[in-house]
Amino acid sequence: MNPGSYFRKELLQARKDWLGLLMTVVAPFPVLWIFGELRLPTAAAAPPGFPTMDPPVFAVLLTIWLAASTAAATSIIKERAGGMLQRLSLTPFSGTFMVAAKAVLFVPVACLQAVVTLVSCHAFLGDAFAGRPWQIAIAFAALSLTAYGLGILFSAACGSITQVASATTIASMASIIWCGFFRPTSALGTFRSLAELLPLTVSYDAVRTASHSFGYAKLAILAGVLLVELALAAMAVRLRSKQVSHS
Repeated sequence: MNPGSYFRKELLQARKDWLGLLMTVVAPFPVLWIFGELRLPTAAAAPPGFPTMDPPVFAVLLTIWLAASTAAATSIIKERAGGMLQRLSLTPFSGTFMVAAKAVLFVPVACLQAVVTLVSCHAFLGDAFAGRPWQIAIAFAALSLTAYGLGILFSAACGSITQVASATTIASMASIIWCGFFRPTSALGTFRSLAELLPLTVSYDAVRTASHSFGYAKLAILAGVLLVELALAAMAVRLRSKQVSHS
């Protein structure tokens, strides 16, 4: 198998699972519709102690994160079960190409998800996010891509679907608890440095109404996290390929 045929195989697999990809793209829509029906006031117009628009901001970012990470969580495990890693060990291209090919295919999905989410936000929530629309769309897409990267990493590093599900659950719970919604990151003590690097924390702090405006430093953090995830995933695939070739 050459790189071109492998990439065509990935495209064919994506076409077969078009419904799953569509569900990933539109996942934030029902969440935004529900919060839009609640008609929560913005932070500036809310009375003291009254719920502001932060809950729907948190909810839509969490939905993007969960939908994207779970969509990619079984991508490489399926390859391993189908014998692709064994065939990969006999080809001139490495696991880096496999990871890169999967990541590239997720880019248009993440962009489409960001656009759909942004349009839904303005339809149901109005001006619930700080920053310009195109900046928020970039933040949505960057969060989605880091979630896809995490799913690919778990799929490459874990040995079974059960392990992937457990790892995804632990990572999601840590992101939820440490993102700053329930407690400010400044109050997390020894976990503060780690929490401030989590994609959900960075995205939540970048786009929520009651806090800071959009910053390109946050986008750089998300890009760095994605590169680390993909590099670790490529290393895991190479190790798995060597194990398969020696078995």
